[in-house]
Amino acid sequence: MRIDIGSCLAVVSLLVNQSSVVADSGRIEIGQKDLQDPPYRIEVSGSYILTSPLVVTQAGANAIWVMADHVELDLNGFTIFGPGNTSVSAIYQSAGNRHLKVRNGNIENWAGGTGAAMGVNAAGAQNTLEDLLACRSARGFYSGRDSMVRRCIAFSNASAVEAYGIRVGDGSQVQQCIVRKSRSTGHNSHGILTGAGCVVSDCVVSELSGAAGFSIYGINAGAASRLIRCVSYACSNATTVYGLAVGEGGSIRECVSTYHAASSSAQGFSGGNFAIVQDSLAYGNDVGIKVANDALIQGCMAAEADADGFQFTSRCRLENNYAYSNAWGGFSTAGYQNQLWENDAIGNYIGFYALMNHSNFLARNTGLLNTTTNYSIAAGNSLGTLRTNPGRDFTVEEPWANFSINP
Repeated sequence: MRIDIGSCLAVVSLLVNQSSVVADSGRIEIGQKDLQDPPYRIEVSGSYILTSPLVVTQAGANAIWVMADHVELDLNGFTIFGPGNTSVSAIYQSAGNRHLKVRNGNIENWAGGTGAAMGVNAAGAQNTLEDLLACRSARGFYSGRDSMVRRCIAFSNASAVEAYGIRVGDGSQVQQCIVRKSRSTGHNSHGILTGAGCVVSDCVVSELSGAAGFSIYGINAGAASRLIRCVSYACSNATTVYGLAVGEGGSIRECVSTYHAASSSAQGFSGGNFAIVQDSLAYGNDVGIKVANDALIQGCMAAEADADGFQFTSRCRLENNYAYSNAWGGFSTAGYQNQLWENDAIGNYIGFYALMNHSNFLARNTGLLNTTTNYSIAAGNSLGTLRTNPGRDFTVEEPWANFSINP
């Protein structure tokens, strides 16, 4: 069955099952009649449920303001509609509160104003947001530290300030979420933005756009965070684009980052110092995979980049990677003390490129049919015995040998 994601309500039907408007026993009902003078204030812990859609027409008013701990809010499949010219959020939690759970519905048209409006602005801690859609708003979802966001969609949101579909504080998790067609018209744009020590898994970010002089991040995770089984696709219209990025000590595993474009540089993957990138694919970017110092890249493929497939600075280890048909270097460094083990470079402009006399070490690598040269290694680096076109039935006694295959 073909689904048209262009309709916000069609997307909602994928997220939630429409449930009865009759509240369960013990739950406090919220309907349009309770919103004559918004916001509706939740000042007592407990379980709340919508019994109708909510429509807010006042530009400066939230729909619901949560001022208590331990609150569960079930949108019951309904929509909270905003006025379309506001700087506040549909659902707002005061920063000092915690343990808010919002689920099962959608939020639409909380946009305009200063661009700071959001679908859900849960500034407190230890919250859960699940099975929600935010569309045609300035930003999607924000939750403070130690929170969980899962099975949420942020679609077609736009902000004049720093934009994001989903943002969480330190120590949080984001699972099975989708961000599509979010953009900033005058600042950086993030699909998913996290603090330190977070985990983002099974998420898809696509078609983000930005502005000249600013950057786009498909997923931008803080220090010591992990990205697992995520996809970033076709982000463009900014000075720089980073498909998937982790800070110092972060890791990326089983991810895909493809078809990003920027006026200056578009990187498929970006890792800070001590980053790990494993079992991932970068395809059709300016640079495939780029890391800083003391990083590990293992079991990855970088292909069809407009510049380098793999870029790395110093003291990095690259093993069992594949660089294919990149417009400059398959593996390229201007740094020092890097180790390259058992990597393959095929059909690039240069296979392995060590620009400086900086004690890099290369062993058991293969350069095959690269356009200019398979190996461009400056003096002062360590390159294991280079066997060129060894032919059929060859044997090698040198355990550190590298291979160079030419036409």
